[in-house]
Amino acid sequence: MAQRFIEEFLDLLPARVSRVVRCLSSSDLAASRDAVVSLRVTSEMAGALRMEHYCRQLEEALANRALPDAAAVLLGMSKTSRLILHEAGRA
Repeated sequence: MAQRFIEEFLDLLPARVSRVVRCLSSSDLAASRDAVVSLRVTSEMAGALRMEHYCRQLEEALANRALPDAAAVLLGMSKTSRLILHEAGRA
């Protein structure tokens, strides 16, 4: 069961990152927060602590009604995603 969760996490990681960036790009604060929380929680459960930490920082910014720059988030999350996928033997 745990292995299946990790596999699904890795499979869905690019789509979850895209959702975060898409929501930030649309300036939808509520949708952005929902996307970030979803990615944070699944990252934490999967042991992807770098992504979890990054999402926690975004979540704090969104809680303060600050909308992070989507391009910067894409860059940061892409780098973190590549590291996760590399460490999982998927890169």
